[in-house]
Amino acid sequence: MHQDRASSSDIYLNVIEFTLSGDYIASDESPSIQDLTFQPGSDETSLNFTWLSNVPQAGVLTIADADGESSQFQAVAASLSRRDGFLTNKAVATGLHPGETYSYTVKNGDVEAGPYTFETAPSESQYSFLLVGDPQIGSSGSAANDTAGWQGAIAKSLGTWNDIRFIVSAGDQVEAADNEDH
Repeated sequence: MHQDRASSSDIYLNVIEFTLSGDYIASDESPSIQDLTFQPGSDETSLNFTWLSNVPQAGVLTIADADGESSQFQAVAASLSRRDGFLTNKAVATGLHPGETYSYTVKNGDVEAGPYTFETAPSESQYSFLLVGDPQIGSSGSAANDTAGWQGAIAKSLGTWNDIRFIVSAGDQVEAADNEDH
């Protein structure tokens, strides 16, 4: 643990290597892939993908360009999901080119999600994005009402600013961090 300023309560852990041990808690659900998202990578040629799966092995991300040439990226999986029986999978797609459309799938064992598509921005382009944060879904005591309000706010924002390329969330999506169902 490190704390680099006496005036700060922030601490961080510099982890060089991390290995999980222990028993995998099997899920009672049918094998599935859930909550697939992607975020900007370390530069304009990469994207970070994250998903949950209740298949007890690391997944694979496959990206294909418009010509059908594909690349596979091995995911790192860990029992870090708060949902029993689900592993969090993380993979980084690299070598992406500006102004291209890609399709992608993720696969854990025999379970596959996709294909889905995304388009990279043209090189040296300007773009608009929507910065959102702190919806605190669940804080009113009704996750359903909070979710509906949040969906309405996003829909209104996208209707007002129709050139939005992506959404960045500043965090605090849910009231209780240990509840991944919201």
